[in-house]
Amino acid sequence: MRNLKWSDVFLEEGYLIALNPKNGRPRELIITPQMKEGLLSLPRISEYVFTSPRTKTMYKDFKSTFARTVQRAGIPKITIHELRHTTASRLNELGVDLATIQEYLDHGDALTTQRYIHKPRKNIVDAVLRLSEY
Repeated sequence: MRNLKWSDVFLEEGYLIALNPKNGRPRELIITPQMKEGLLSLPRISEYVFTSPRTKTMYKDFKSTFARTVQRAGIPKITIHELRHTTASRLNELGVDLATIQEYLDHGDALTTQRYIHKPRKNIVDAVLRLSEY
């Protein structure tokens, strides 16, 4: 995402084109209303979406920039990769099927997606308690 260019962002149409960092294939990603709001708030100071206001160049070390942003916002430490796990888990909790989550995360197989999904303890407790209703 650090290489994302404004020319690949289609706000009115509701999507952006990003390259998968593992295989280099372009992916169409849906822009949520929250993402649109965030993108509209960013200054267009270069061809890249994520540009340092100080240097006017694309961020070179996105992980460090993300970590500083998280710290400044007072959010408990989290990595970009952990956000992918959180996304998979939340989609699963909302009842989205595994195949859809797999496609959204651009995983080659369902086993990888299953490893990303972390079931909350409440789901297990609820499942066991349902046995008493049987």
